[in-house]
Parts: sequence; C-alpha cells; structure tokens
Amino acid sequence: MRSDGDSEAGLGRPGRAEARPHVLHVLRERPLWLLCALILLLFRKPLTTGTFFFRDLYLLFYPKKLFFAESLRAGHMPLWDPFTNGGQPYLVNPANTALHPSNVLYLVLDPLTAFNWILVLHFVFAAIAAYWLARSIGLSQPAAFASGAIFSLCGYTLSTANLMPLLFGLPWIPTTIALLHRALAQKRSLVPAAISAAMPLFCAAAEMEAMLFATIVVWIAFTPYDLTRRAKAVAASIVIVFAVGLSLVATLPATAVIEQSARSGKRSYDAFTTWSVHPLRLGELVVPHAFGPTNTLNDADYWGRNFESEGFPYILSIYFGIPALLLAAAGARRRPALAVLALAGIVLALGKYLPGFRLVYELPLVATFRFPIKAVIAAILPIALLAGFGLETFLDRRRISWVIAGLCAIGVGIAAMKNPPLALCFVHAMLAAIGVAIAVRNEKWRAPALAAIVACDLAVASIGVNTFGPRELFDRPPLADAVSQAIDGERFWSPKRDIVLDAPTNDIYWLARWQLATLNEYCAGTFGIPVIFHVDYDGLAPKRIGALEAIVAALPPDRQQPILDRADVRVFATMADQKVQLHRNPTAAAARFVSSVERVSGEGEAAKRLLRKPTALILESAPASVANCGEAPVVVQRVSDEKVRYQVDAPCDGYVAFADTKYNGWTALVDGQLVDIVPADYAFSAVPVKAGRHAIEREYRPQRLMAGAAGSLIALVLLYIANWAASRICFTRAMN
Repeated sequence: MRSDGDSEAGLGRPGRAEARPHVLHVLRERPLWLLCALILLLFRKPLTTGTFFFRDLYLLFYPKKLFFAESLRAGHMPLWDPFTNGGQPYLVNPANTALHPSNVLYLVLDPLTAFNWILVLHFVFAAIAAYWLARSIGLSQPAAFASGAIFSLCGYTLSTANLMPLLFGLPWIPTTIALLHRALAQKRSLVPAAISAAMPLFCAAAEMEAMLFATIVVWIAFTPYDLTRRAKAVAASIVIVFAVGLSLVATLPATAVIEQSARSGKRSYDAFTTWSVHPLRLGELVVPHAFGPTNTLNDADYWGRNFESEGFPYILSIYFGIPALLLAAAGARRRPALAVLALAGIVLALGKYLPGFRLVYELPLVATFRFPIKAVIAAILPIALLAGFGLETFLDRRRISWVIAGLCAIGVGIAAMKNPPLALCFVHAMLAAIGVAIAVRNEKWRAPALAAIVACDLAVASIGVNTFGPRELFDRPPLADAVSQAIDGERFWSPKRDIVLDAPTNDIYWLARWQLATLNEYCAGTFGIPVIFHVDYDGLAPKRIGALEAIVAALPPDRQQPILDRADVRVFATMADQKVQLHRNPTAAAARFVSSVERVSGEGEAAKRLLRKPTALILESAPASVANCGEAPVVVQRVSDEKVRYQVDAPCDGYVAFADTKYNGWTALVDGQLVDIVPADYAFSAVPVKAGRHAIEREYRPQRLMAGAAGSLIALVLLYIANWAASRICFTRAMN
C-alpha cells in the first residue's frame, strides 16, 4: 500500500508541492479540531475552577510568574528578584522564561488564570504543530490526527506540565521541521524556520535545542529534496547558526547568571547521570504507571522509588502505548532514519545504565547538561511521525496477537504476585492491543479507528500524570500576613522541615497546601516575602548563598545567629508539635557600618571563619586602613528592587557591609563616585568609606543584555542576507 506520504510532493519534489495543505487550511480540518477538543476536555479543571500546582509549579514557577505579572501591572520590567535566595536576577535568569511571547497573557488575565491557560495552550500548540507537520509531509488526516495525539498526549509531553521550560520548547520542534520542510520542498525562505528553531533557547531548554538541531540534520540529510548535498548542508547551517544567533538576547545575558551559580563548573559524572532511566522502567513505554502512581502522599505507592534518583521520577511518565509503538514499528520500514533517531534518544536516556556512557560525558559541552532522561525528547517527534506512516501501512495481525498473549501472561503473573494496581495497568495495555487487532480487520474504517484508539489510549493513560487542585490553594494564608508585618521589608527564613502529614485523603494536594500555609522553604516568596537560605531548585542561585543553605540549617542556634544577622533575616520559623513558631531577630540589618576587619586567604577560609561566630568583617582582599572605632547604624531607602540608597555617619574609616551577595551587575556610588564592591563575610558584600557622612547608592543593571539584543538584531539581518544568497546560489543551481 502506497500512501500519499510517499508522493513526490510529500518529499519536496517539484510539480505537486502546492497540493500540500497550507497551515490555514489545516486549521479548518475536523480531525484537528477534535484533537484540540480532546486536550481541552482533559484539562477542563485548570481551565475552569482548578489549577496546576504539582511539584515545581507551586515551589518555583508560579511564584516567579506572579512576581512578573505584578511587576508588569506596576509599570516596569522586573530586572532583579528580591524574593529568591536573598536576591538574584529575574529578567536574564533563563529559568524564568521572561522573554517568552506567551507572557503577554499576564497583561490581560489575572496571574493564576493566565498561568493555567498558558500551560494548556502549549499542549494545544504541540498538537497543532505536529498535525500540521504530518499533513505537510503528505500524511492523511487520520494519520496526522494520530501523530498530533502522540506528540501532545504521550506521557513525556504530559509530564512537562510541571517542568515549564520543557513544555514551552516542545511545540517548536514540529513547527521548525514543518517550516523547514516547506522551505526546502517549495524553495521558500528559511527565515521562519530559523526563527522557530531559536525559540527553545528563549524557553531555557538548551538540551531540547541540541536535540532539535540533531533532528534538523537527520531530516535534511535523509529526505530526498531536489537539492544537492551542498545545498542541504547550507540550509542546515543557516537554520542552526542563525537560531543560535537570534537567541543571543536571551542566552548571552543568561551566561552571566550561570557563571555566578552552581552550574558554572563541570558537573561530576554522578551529578550528570542523575535521573537516568533504569532498564526496568522501559516497560512503562507500553504499560502506563508501571512503577506506580506519582500523585499520592504515601511514598510506598510508587514502587519504583528504588530505581529512581532521589526516590522519585523527574519525568512522571514515559508512556507511548502499544497502539502508538506498533504503528511506529510499522512505519519504521519507510522512514528508517526517524526510527534510528527515536531509538538513539531512548537508548541514551539509560545514562549510567548504558555501558560506555561515560564516553558521552567526556564529549565537549555535554557535561553542561544534566539528566539523561531528557534524551527521550529526541524520540517523541520521530515516534509520532512514524506512527502516522504506520497507520497507512499494513500491520501484521500475527505480531499483534503475540503482543496480546505476552501481555496476558505477564498480567496473570503480576496478579498472582498480589499487585492488583500493576495488574490493572497491564489490563489497560492488553485492551489497547486488542483494540488495534480489531481495528486492522476493517479495511474501510481502519485508519480512523486506529487514530481514535491511539488518542483514547493516551487520554486514559493521562489520568494521574497531572494532578490539579482548587484555586484556593494559592490564597494568602494568615501566617503570610503575620510574617510580612514582622519582617518590615527585611528577610524571612524557613528551614526545610521533614514532617508526617495527617491529611484527610492520600492526595498530594494536601502537601502543597501545608507547604504554602506554613511558608515552608521558598513558599513565602509566593506571597511577596523575601526569603533566603532555601533549596536552590533550578541551580541558578548565587553560588555562595546556595552553598550556605544546607550549612546554616545544620548549625546550632547560637552559631546561626551571626549569619542570620549578616543575611538580614528579621524573622525565622521553627516547628514544634506540628505548629509553626515565629522568632524575631532584632539584630539583623540590611546594612551596617563596621570598622573591625579580619582578612582571610580565599573563599574556603572565609567560609570556615564565618562558621565560628565572627565579630569582625571578613574580607578576602586586602582591607583598607580602619581605626576600629566600633559600629554605626545605616539608614536604608529602597527606591526599587534594582536601586537602594544608604546614608551613614561613619565615626572613622571603615566599611559599609551589605546583606547582599557580591553579584556582577551591581554597581556602587559613594558620594557620586564609583567604588568597587568587595566580597565580605563569605557570601555578602561591602564598600569602603572614609570618616564622615556619606550617601551611597547601589544599582543593578543586567550584564550583557544590550550586547545580546544587538547580537540578535545583527543575526537577524545576516539571516536575511544568507537566506537571499542561498536561494540565489545554492538552491537555484540545485533546481537547474
């Protein structure tokens, strides 16, 4: 059977390329609307009365988006985030995706509504992009429906809902390939494809960008366009090089953040291979929730915890399903290059369990990435497209029968082991395989029936991957008001606490509710309370502040006190009898004048001295001459998050010490004269002053932001020139 996908137009040959539907025509096709309706139905709760909240969403991403929305409504773009890790960049922090185009919704909707709609619309976008790509390469509407369903509803894609940068980047993979295919098949401009290819970098998905580049190379190399090898190489180079160049406005400033964080150094092999896919988990490709549910309070419910880093999966599900994989296997014979790419992604995801994987770690730049399970991203689009091709190909019924028999045998064995939940998962997989076996018998309805089975299988398996809660979860708790009044604009510290939660149900929602209600860890930041010494979730905290987090929590109270004073922690929390107790720290200060100075040799000595209840200011550089006349108060005026003014009457020469880390991008003026900010007290900073009254001003300006914007603009101009030259020289000659 020769499908329309094998037509000359579908492979980019002249004469019938115009027959492929335009994206506007695709948007009017009924199967695409049905697919979008299915996605909206699955996410009806967060679109109405509920909300996404699981894991990183309430701990990291929503608080950052809430701060962003409030800043925009106040009329300014947030450059500095005062609420996280004692202060860190906001606009240029890649994890915040501040330059992503979807952020415009925060201007017209309330923050929580915009947050939920943006997440759901990215699943819709992923479905539309994959469907359009499938139609662009000549697949029928049912085949495109299956491809779109697999790409947008497979377990991996659904799991990215609580990993926003990955979700934001995924739809741009099929979009880029579709734009690239149409450009090469119809000799159109490569500019849209290059712009699309740059978007994952705006989403802080660098690993995904690397896999997109690999997909571009494989696609161009193994699709028989009417182009010479040289023309193909030029096209691939234009898209890849200029995608990197166009993203400079986001990536170049981000390098300044990364350089000052824990990510600046090469990761160890153990850190690099965290969250490798255990070989036993590969069964989850065909059996949903094979390692158990991930949305419960009881850790024992997830029986795969012994095979996962930190006892819990980074990607909640890697399910594709038997219908999708059977179709993909059938389509692999017609598109072997896509099959190899898919297999490579899954194999590399094994990470430390893969013999010889350390050689991958030693490759240049590879160690800057993390978590081998991300390699599965490279397999999602190939599997989706292969399934589309396979839907239009003959399926061997005997093989399907063997699959069903194997699943039945394993399911019976597991049931005998008295594990009913896992046995039920095998029943799901077996029923899906039986559905495929029935569908292939009816030639007339075969294609739409298989497409429907794929979508239904993924929809049922999606239950439990994402969990939702009522929007009241993010209502401001009474404790937040008490803390806000007590800190009076200074900082709050809530050490990480291990608890035994007495909840009315086993729903993971209750843990999030308790965390937010008690302002545990970073949760105070959700309600506009500056916090410090909490878990560095994204690894982008100022390096020394992040290092102090675990150290401070482990110290006895008397040794914590000097550090809390220097960090301007006005209030901290403890737990007693499952109740939060607040403690005031009246000696904390945002800035202070000191004249007693102690010099140490290097970062390590500074850290050791800080832990010994120091009374003098600890400096790593040669101190200025001081008279040791005691301390003096400093008046602090916070003009904005990016600008702070101080006034001090110094009784002698000394230093004004700040409760802020030395971070590149901050400048200091003393009486209008630029002075160097020096590291002090290991994780904080100071400036020297002479005796007398002084006005000091500290201000933050993102490093490399203007250079990145200029680089993107130059790259855009060069892209148009390169595209014109390629179309006139390489592509024209190839056509002749």
